[in-house]
Amino acid sequence: MTLVQPSTPAPEAPPDPTRDALRVYVAGASAEIGRARGVIAALRARGLEIVHDWPAVIDAHGGRANTGLTDDERAAAAHECWAAACNCDVLLLLVPHATTVGAWVELGAALTTSALTIASGATDDMRGTIFTAMCAPLFERAPDSLGVVTDKDRRAAQERADDDAIAWIAGYAHARSMREAAK
Repeated sequence: MTLVQPSTPAPEAPPDPTRDALRVYVAGASAEIGRARGVIAALRARGLEIVHDWPAVIDAHGGRANTGLTDDERAAAAHECWAAACNCDVLLLLVPHATTVGAWVELGAALTTSALTIASGATDDMRGTIFTAMCAPLFERAPDSLGVVTDKDRRAAQERADDDAIAWIAGYAHARSMREAAK
């Protein structure tokens, strides 16, 4: 098996001893951009630092993601996302129902670092791949339905799981800052 490295290595984040905010990267599917926007906003509202706001980058490109970008734009976006996944304290994977590649690549990048990797999503999506098992903790919720799971049921389950993950990350950040203050 050949390991292929990106042509440009991810830049290292310079150490900042004054930084106490937890650096979070939210990985998800561009097809579920609204979900990512909501989670990013909720984390920011709790005082957490978002390493890279990829939904804002998509907005800056007129809503274009993946296809519709030039090769240079695609390369720049890929490098930004890769660097963010490699330089975060916590990667929150919003396990998508939609087909995606980027979020899984970003999870792989974060798993090569000391970042805490967390996954959030609907139970059937979480169980659709072996790679969510490499994340801890996992926040999953079963859709509330009687038989057939509708898109509305799935979105509600995702939202409940995401809310649980956001609360856990905020608590983790608080505990971390209290430990640092006690030193």
